[in-house]
Formats: sequence, C-alpha cells, structure tokens
Amino acid sequence: MAGYGGGYGGGYGGGGGYMVNYGDAAGGYGGGFGTQTAGGMGADGFAQGGRAMACVPVTLRQLLHAENRNQDDNFTVDGLPVQSVTTVAWILHVEKLATEIRFVLCDFTGSITANFKLDPTMPSNAQQSLQERTYVRAIGKLNSMEGERFLTLDHVWAIEDHNEVTFHRVEIVHMHMRQAKERSGGVMAAAAAAGMHGHAQPVQPAAQFGANASAMGDHHAAYGANGMTPAQQALLSSITSLHVSHPNGVHQDDAFAGLQSRFSRDDLTQALDFLQMEGHIYTTVSEAHFSPCMTG
Repeated sequence: MAGYGGGYGGGYGGGGGYMVNYGDAAGGYGGGFGTQTAGGMGADGFAQGGRAMACVPVTLRQLLHAENRNQDDNFTVDGLPVQSVTTVAWILHVEKLATEIRFVLCDFTGSITANFKLDPTMPSNAQQSLQERTYVRAIGKLNSMEGERFLTLDHVWAIEDHNEVTFHRVEIVHMHMRQAKERSGGVMAAAAAAGMHGHAQPVQPAAQFGANASAMGDHHAAYGANGMTPAQQALLSSITSLHVSHPNGVHQDDAFAGLQSRFSRDDLTQALDFLQMEGHIYTTVSEAHFSPCMTG
C-alpha cells in the first residue's frame, strides 16, 4: 500500500506503520517519516504490557469517548492507552493568532478544538495552506480542561492526496481489528490456563453427547460460514450493493428498507452496531451514513 502524508504510511503493510518517527517530519510540517523502535513495543508497533503506544490513528468520535479514569494517566482508546494520536479531519474554522493557530476540526464522526503553537521556522506557504474547508493530517495529544476535550498539536499539514483520507480510515479499522484479536487471544489463553489448573468443565457422558451436539448445531445454525447472523450478513450485503449508487455513504434507513420484512428494526440496529464495531463498515458524511470497508 502506498504511503501518504509524506511517507506516513511507510511500513504499514509490514506491520510497522504505527511506530513512526514524527519528529523528523520535515520540521513538523509533513515531510518523510521513518520507522522507529522503542523499548516495550512489539515488532508491529503495538504496546506491550499495557504501555502507551507512540501514536494511534483515531476518529474524533473515539477521542470524544476516550476513557480517562485518572487525570494523571493517558487516555484510553479502544482499550489501548495512548500518548499521541493522529487524525485526518476537515477544518471547519481557523483562527490565526500571533503565536498559535486554533482550529475546529471535523471528520464527520465528531468535532473538536485543536491548538497549534506556531514555529518561527514554519514556511509561510505551509501556514497559508491551513485554510477552512481543507483536509489536514493532525498529530498531537488529547487533553481535557474543565470537562472540555481538545487537541494540542505537534504537527499539522494540509493533505494534497485525498487518498490519505481513505487510508486513515483503513488504519483505524486495522487497529481496531488487531486490538480485538489481541483481546480474543487473551480470553482463549485464560480459558486454556483454567483447563491446565483443573478448572475445566467435566466431559459429559456419551449418552448425553448426541443431545449436546444437537443443541450446538441449532446454535451455530443461526450463524453463517463467516460467523455472522442472517441479519448481519443481509445488512452488510445491502450496504455493499447500495454503495455503488451512494459513494458518499448509504443512509441506514435506505439499508434497512429492503430488509424490514425479514428482520425487526431492533435486529437491524444491532446488526449495524456489530458491523461497525467489527470493522466491516464505517461512517462517512454523518453518523447515519455508512460505506463498506471492502467493496470487492
């Protein structure tokens, strides 16, 4: 996959795309990035032992809902403590002051205020490119004061290749799926450990096995080969097919329209939440518009 943001995506395919050296970003304005390593980080850049990651790709909605149980600790996004975040967003408002630039950023999942302290060495054309109605890549730290969250930016630059907007979404989905896999692995490891210590459930007598197998068969019959329920699979198919004529996103009511004779609205709403949580779809122009992550 090509790297965007002056090499931001370098190493992404190889699993190193999240551990990047933003400090070398051409003075902080979007030059080339190089992969870095750090103690306590995995080979793919994911945190080990609960330590905070160097930089995490996020939506603004994730920032607005990030956990912060202790004011002295880092925020937690998708179960992962983070020190720094990166996002791609649209500038709704910009206010240029003598020593800093204040933004209101929006990525159609939410909006947030961001502050960027001006560097005297910042090229004038780089500053001039930070205009309203412009997509930017922003990197910084999430902060909170008097209950209001805001970003303190270390780097920000205007996006020239709009494929980076899509690329950022892919990064977020990849991160979520990786974290989900890590959590799933932890649950299985705990179950295996319980078995090793004699806490496993006893094996049922052979006379009961047929009944148990039948019950399990009934349970799994509710899921397809891909692990989805009929409602989840039908909704994903609906969004995927409608996406051809709605490239900016399919409204959930349009996706539900042809399915409500087969499924209740509650079932479809739960299916929608599942598909979004599992990274099969993502929001676009509003929280009610969705596009499939894979259209092939």
